[in-house]
Amino acid sequence: METAIVTIRNATFWHVMAWWKNLLEPIALMTSIHQAAHAQPEHVVISFGFLYFWYSKLSDDLNTPVQRAVLESAECQWANCDQEVFIAAVIANPFYGVAPFNKISLTTRAGLVALFGRLWLQFYKENALTELFTDLEGYLTSSGDFAYMNMYKNSFLAHSEATHTPVDALDIWSASLHPSTEPRPLHKIARCLLSICPNSASCKQLFSVFGGILTKWHNQLSMENLTHLAELKLLKCKHANVIEEKSVEGDASSCGSNQQPATSKKIPPEMGQAQLPGAKGSGRLPEA
Repeated sequence: METAIVTIRNATFWHVMAWWKNLLEPIALMTSIHQAAHAQPEHVVISFGFLYFWYSKLSDDLNTPVQRAVLESAECQWANCDQEVFIAAVIANPFYGVAPFNKISLTTRAGLVALFGRLWLQFYKENALTELFTDLEGYLTSSGDFAYMNMYKNSFLAHSEATHTPVDALDIWSASLHPSTEPRPLHKIARCLLSICPNSASCKQLFSVFGGILTKWHNQLSMENLTHLAELKLLKCKHANVIEEKSVEGDASSCGSNQQPATSKKIPPEMGQAQLPGAKGSGRLPEA
Protein backbone atom coordinates (compact mmCIF):
# COMPACT_ATOMS: atom_id res chain seq x y z
CA MET A 1 0.00 0.00 0.00
CA GLU A 2 2.78 2.39 0.93
CA THR A 3 4.59 1.59 -2.33
CA ALA A 4 1.47 2.42 -4.34
CA ILE A 5 1.06 5.74 -2.52
CA VAL A 6 4.71 6.64 -3.16
CA THR A 7 4.29 5.79 -6.85
CA ILE A 8 1.13 7.89 -7.12
CA ARG A 9 2.89 10.88 -5.58
CA ASN A 10 5.83 10.50 -7.94
CA ALA A 11 5.60 13.15 -10.68
CA THR A 12 7.92 11.15 -12.94
CA PHE A 13 5.46 8.26 -12.96
CA TRP A 14 2.67 10.46 -14.32
CA HIS A 15 5.04 12.04 -16.84
CA VAL A 16 5.93 8.58 -18.19
CA MET A 17 2.25 7.57 -18.26
CA ALA A 18 1.41 10.71 -20.26
CA TRP A 19 4.25 9.89 -22.66
CA TRP A 20 2.91 6.38 -23.26
CA LYS A 21 -0.61 7.69 -23.58
CA ASN A 22 0.41 10.10 -26.34
CA LEU A 23 2.25 7.32 -28.15
CA LEU A 24 -0.52 4.72 -27.96
CA GLU A 25 -3.60 6.91 -28.40
CA PRO A 26 -3.48 7.01 -32.25
CA ILE A 27 -3.16 3.21 -32.39
CA ALA A 28 -6.10 2.78 -29.99
CA LEU A 29 -8.19 5.20 -32.05
CA MET A 30 -7.33 3.42 -35.29
CA THR A 31 -8.16 0.01 -33.79
CA SER A 32 -11.48 1.31 -32.50
CA ILE A 33 -12.39 2.63 -35.96
CA HIS A 34 -11.35 -0.54 -37.78
CA GLN A 35 -13.20 -2.89 -35.42
CA ALA A 36 -16.43 -0.90 -35.26
CA ALA A 37 -19.55 -2.65 -36.55
CA HIS A 38 -20.21 0.28 -38.90
CA ALA A 39 -16.62 0.48 -40.23
CA GLN A 40 -16.23 1.05 -43.96
CA PRO A 41 -13.20 0.56 -46.27
CA GLU A 42 -12.66 4.31 -46.71
CA HIS A 43 -12.25 4.61 -42.93
CA VAL A 44 -9.32 2.20 -43.15
CA VAL A 45 -7.51 4.36 -45.72
CA ILE A 46 -8.09 7.64 -43.90
CA SER A 47 -7.08 6.21 -40.52
CA PHE A 48 -3.94 4.67 -42.04
CA GLY A 49 -3.05 8.08 -43.36
CA PHE A 50 -3.70 9.69 -39.99
CA LEU A 51 -1.52 7.13 -38.23
CA TYR A 52 1.32 7.60 -40.70
CA PHE A 53 1.03 11.38 -40.48
CA TRP A 54 0.99 11.35 -36.66
CA TYR A 55 4.05 9.15 -36.17
CA SER A 56 6.07 10.71 -38.99
CA LYS A 57 5.85 14.05 -37.14
CA LEU A 58 7.40 12.72 -33.90
CA SER A 59 10.75 14.42 -33.26
CA ASP A 60 11.81 13.42 -29.74
CA ASP A 61 14.79 11.03 -29.68
CA LEU A 62 12.98 8.91 -27.08
CA ASN A 63 10.21 8.29 -29.61
CA THR A 64 12.50 7.18 -32.44
CA PRO A 65 12.32 3.38 -31.84
CA VAL A 66 8.53 3.51 -31.43
CA GLN A 67 8.21 5.75 -34.46
CA ARG A 68 10.29 3.44 -36.62
CA ALA A 69 8.41 0.32 -35.49
CA VAL A 70 4.96 1.83 -36.13
CA LEU A 71 5.85 3.29 -39.52
CA GLU A 72 7.43 0.04 -40.69
CA SER A 73 4.37 -1.91 -39.52
CA ALA A 74 2.03 0.53 -41.29
CA GLU A 75 4.05 0.24 -44.50
CA CYS A 76 3.94 -3.56 -44.29
CA GLN A 77 0.18 -3.77 -43.61
CA TRP A 78 -0.66 -1.27 -46.35
CA ALA A 79 1.57 -3.08 -48.84
CA ASN A 80 -0.20 -6.41 -48.15
CA CYS A 81 -3.78 -5.18 -48.55
CA ASP A 82 -5.83 -4.74 -51.73
CA GLN A 83 -4.96 -1.07 -52.09
CA GLU A 84 -7.02 -0.35 -55.21
CA VAL A 85 -10.26 -1.44 -53.54
CA PHE A 86 -9.66 0.79 -50.52
CA ILE A 87 -8.58 3.78 -52.62
CA ALA A 88 -11.59 3.39 -54.93
CA ALA A 89 -13.87 3.28 -51.86
CA VAL A 90 -12.56 6.68 -50.78
CA ILE A 91 -13.15 8.10 -54.26
CA ALA A 92 -16.65 6.56 -54.43
CA ASN A 93 -17.59 8.25 -51.16
CA PRO A 94 -19.11 11.65 -52.15
CA PHE A 95 -17.90 13.16 -48.89
CA TYR A 96 -14.26 12.48 -49.88
CA GLY A 97 -13.84 11.99 -53.62
CA VAL A 98 -10.28 12.61 -54.82
CA ALA A 99 -9.70 15.49 -52.39
CA PRO A 100 -7.72 13.48 -49.76
CA PHE A 101 -5.08 12.38 -52.29
CA ASN A 102 -2.02 14.12 -53.62
CA LYS A 103 -1.66 14.82 -57.32
CA ILE A 104 -0.46 11.46 -58.62
CA SER A 105 -1.07 9.49 -61.78
CA LEU A 106 -3.71 7.28 -60.16
CA THR A 107 -6.04 10.22 -59.43
CA THR A 108 -5.96 11.67 -62.94
CA ARG A 109 -8.97 11.05 -65.16
CA ALA A 110 -7.04 8.40 -67.10
CA GLY A 111 -5.84 6.78 -63.87
CA LEU A 112 -9.34 6.63 -62.40
CA VAL A 113 -10.79 5.18 -65.61
CA ALA A 114 -8.15 2.45 -65.51
CA LEU A 115 -8.72 1.88 -61.77
CA PHE A 116 -12.50 1.46 -62.01
CA GLY A 117 -12.13 -0.59 -65.18
CA ARG A 118 -9.86 -3.07 -63.38
CA LEU A 119 -12.21 -3.24 -60.41
CA TRP A 120 -15.22 -3.85 -62.66
CA LEU A 121 -13.38 -6.76 -64.27
CA GLN A 122 -12.42 -8.06 -60.82
CA PHE A 123 -15.95 -7.83 -59.40
CA TYR A 124 -18.10 -8.82 -62.39
CA LYS A 125 -15.67 -10.92 -64.49
CA GLU A 126 -16.31 -8.88 -67.64
CA ASN A 127 -14.89 -5.80 -69.31
CA ALA A 128 -16.25 -2.49 -68.10
CA LEU A 129 -19.17 -0.96 -69.98
CA THR A 130 -18.84 2.40 -71.73
CA GLU A 131 -21.52 3.81 -69.42
CA LEU A 132 -19.18 3.28 -66.46
CA PHE A 133 -16.63 5.73 -67.84
CA THR A 134 -19.33 8.20 -68.90
CA ASP A 135 -20.82 8.14 -65.40
CA LEU A 136 -17.36 8.44 -63.82
CA GLU A 137 -16.71 11.60 -65.84
CA GLY A 138 -20.06 13.02 -64.71
CA TYR A 139 -19.35 12.11 -61.07
CA LEU A 140 -15.93 13.77 -61.10
CA THR A 141 -17.20 16.95 -62.79
CA SER A 142 -20.60 17.11 -61.04
CA SER A 143 -22.47 17.04 -64.36
CA GLY A 144 -25.24 15.00 -65.94
CA ASP A 145 -27.10 12.84 -63.43
CA PHE A 146 -24.61 13.95 -60.75
CA ALA A 147 -25.10 17.70 -61.21
CA TYR A 148 -27.02 18.05 -57.94
CA MET A 149 -25.15 15.46 -55.91
CA ASN A 150 -23.01 18.03 -54.03
CA MET A 151 -26.06 20.14 -53.18
CA TYR A 152 -27.96 17.13 -51.88
CA LYS A 153 -24.87 15.92 -50.00
CA ASN A 154 -24.50 19.24 -48.16
CA SER A 155 -28.21 19.41 -47.24
CA PHE A 156 -28.13 15.76 -46.13
CA LEU A 157 -25.09 16.44 -43.96
CA ALA A 158 -26.72 19.51 -42.39
CA HIS A 159 -29.85 17.50 -41.59
CA SER A 160 -27.74 14.73 -40.08
CA GLU A 161 -25.91 17.17 -37.81
CA ALA A 162 -29.18 18.78 -36.73
CA THR A 163 -30.88 15.46 -35.92
CA HIS A 164 -27.76 13.63 -34.62
CA THR A 165 -28.27 10.79 -37.06
CA PRO A 166 -25.46 8.90 -38.84
CA VAL A 167 -24.52 9.72 -42.41
CA ASP A 168 -24.42 6.95 -45.01
CA ALA A 169 -22.76 7.63 -48.36
CA LEU A 170 -25.05 5.02 -49.96
CA ASP A 171 -28.00 7.34 -49.35
CA ILE A 172 -26.32 9.97 -51.53
CA TRP A 173 -25.90 7.46 -54.35
CA SER A 174 -29.53 6.32 -54.02
CA ALA A 175 -30.68 9.93 -54.36
CA SER A 176 -28.88 10.24 -57.72
CA LEU A 177 -30.81 7.33 -59.24
CA HIS A 178 -33.87 7.74 -61.43
CA PRO A 179 -36.93 6.10 -59.83
CA SER A 180 -37.87 2.64 -61.07
CA THR A 181 -34.78 2.30 -63.25
CA GLU A 182 -31.93 -0.19 -63.24
CA PRO A 183 -28.83 1.14 -61.40
CA ARG A 184 -26.15 2.36 -63.77
CA PRO A 185 -22.67 0.78 -63.76
CA LEU A 186 -21.06 3.43 -61.54
CA HIS A 187 -23.89 3.10 -59.02
CA LYS A 188 -23.38 -0.67 -58.94
CA ILE A 189 -19.65 -0.54 -58.31
CA ALA A 190 -20.02 2.31 -55.79
CA ARG A 191 -22.58 0.26 -53.84
CA CYS A 192 -20.27 -2.73 -53.98
CA LEU A 193 -17.28 -0.72 -52.69
CA LEU A 194 -19.16 1.11 -49.94
CA SER A 195 -20.86 -2.07 -48.70
CA ILE A 196 -17.61 -3.88 -47.92
CA CYS A 197 -17.10 -4.65 -44.23
CA PRO A 198 -13.33 -4.39 -43.54
CA ASN A 199 -13.41 -6.43 -40.33
CA SER A 200 -14.87 -9.60 -38.85
CA ALA A 201 -16.20 -7.97 -35.66
CA SER A 202 -19.86 -8.28 -36.66
CA CYS A 203 -19.38 -11.93 -37.66
CA LYS A 204 -17.72 -12.73 -34.33
CA GLN A 205 -20.51 -10.94 -32.50
CA LEU A 206 -23.11 -12.99 -34.37
CA PHE A 207 -21.41 -16.29 -33.51
CA SER A 208 -21.21 -15.15 -29.90
CA VAL A 209 -24.96 -14.49 -29.94
CA PHE A 210 -25.55 -17.94 -31.46
CA GLY A 211 -23.51 -19.48 -28.64
CA GLY A 212 -25.62 -17.70 -26.03
CA ILE A 213 -28.88 -18.92 -27.59
CA LEU A 214 -28.03 -22.47 -28.63
CA THR A 215 -26.86 -24.12 -25.40
CA LYS A 216 -26.97 -27.65 -24.07
CA TRP A 217 -30.25 -26.77 -22.35
CA HIS A 218 -31.70 -25.28 -25.56
CA ASN A 219 -30.37 -27.56 -28.29
CA GLN A 220 -33.59 -28.39 -30.17
CA LEU A 221 -34.01 -25.01 -31.87
CA SER A 222 -34.45 -25.09 -35.63
CA MET A 223 -32.07 -23.09 -37.79
CA GLU A 224 -34.88 -20.69 -38.71
CA ASN A 225 -35.82 -19.95 -35.08
CA LEU A 226 -32.16 -19.63 -34.11
CA THR A 227 -31.62 -17.07 -36.88
CA HIS A 228 -34.73 -15.10 -35.91
CA LEU A 229 -33.70 -14.98 -32.24
CA ALA A 230 -30.16 -13.90 -33.13
CA GLU A 231 -31.42 -11.12 -35.43
CA LEU A 232 -33.86 -9.96 -32.76
CA LYS A 233 -31.12 -9.85 -30.13
CA LEU A 234 -28.75 -7.94 -32.43
CA LEU A 235 -31.46 -5.40 -33.28
CA LYS A 236 -32.25 -4.99 -29.59
CA CYS A 237 -28.58 -4.31 -28.79
CA LYS A 238 -28.29 -1.87 -31.68
CA HIS A 239 -31.44 -0.02 -30.56
CA ALA A 240 -30.13 0.17 -26.99
CA ASN A 241 -26.81 1.62 -28.23
CA VAL A 242 -28.63 4.29 -30.27
CA ILE A 243 -30.73 5.29 -27.27
CA GLU A 244 -27.63 5.44 -25.06
CA GLU A 245 -25.74 7.57 -27.60
CA LYS A 246 -28.62 10.04 -27.94
CA SER A 247 -28.90 10.20 -24.14
CA VAL A 248 -25.19 11.00 -23.82
CA GLU A 249 -25.45 13.64 -26.56
CA GLY A 250 -28.45 15.20 -24.80
CA ASP A 251 -26.60 15.33 -21.49
CA ALA A 252 -23.56 16.92 -23.16
CA SER A 253 -25.63 19.58 -24.92
CA SER A 254 -27.60 20.39 -21.77
CA CYS A 255 -24.33 20.99 -19.94
CA GLY A 256 -23.11 23.31 -22.68
CA SER A 257 -20.36 20.89 -23.67
CA ASN A 258 -19.00 20.73 -27.21
CA GLN A 259 -17.26 17.40 -26.70
CA GLN A 260 -18.24 14.33 -28.67
CA PRO A 261 -20.02 11.61 -26.68
CA ALA A 262 -17.93 8.68 -25.55
CA THR A 263 -19.81 6.33 -27.89
CA SER A 264 -18.99 8.37 -30.98
CA LYS A 265 -16.37 6.88 -33.30
CA LYS A 266 -15.81 9.94 -35.48
CA ILE A 267 -12.56 10.40 -37.34
CA PRO A 268 -10.66 13.47 -36.13
CA PRO A 269 -10.06 16.36 -38.55
CA GLU A 270 -6.33 15.63 -38.66
CA MET A 271 -7.05 12.53 -40.74
CA GLY A 272 -7.92 14.70 -43.71
CA GLN A 273 -4.35 16.02 -43.66
CA ALA A 274 -2.69 12.65 -43.23
CA GLN A 275 -0.32 10.90 -45.59
CA LEU A 276 -0.61 7.29 -46.63
CA PRO A 277 2.47 5.12 -46.58
CA GLY A 278 3.71 4.84 -50.14
CA ALA A 279 3.56 1.27 -51.36
CA LYS A 280 3.02 -0.17 -54.81
CA GLY A 281 2.91 3.37 -56.18
CA SER A 282 -0.49 4.07 -54.61
CA GLY A 283 -1.98 7.39 -53.53
CA ARG A 284 -0.65 9.67 -50.84
CA LEU A 285 -2.76 11.93 -48.74
CA PRO A 286 -1.57 15.56 -48.67
CA GLU A 287 0.73 16.61 -45.86
CA ALA A 288 -0.37 19.31 -43.46
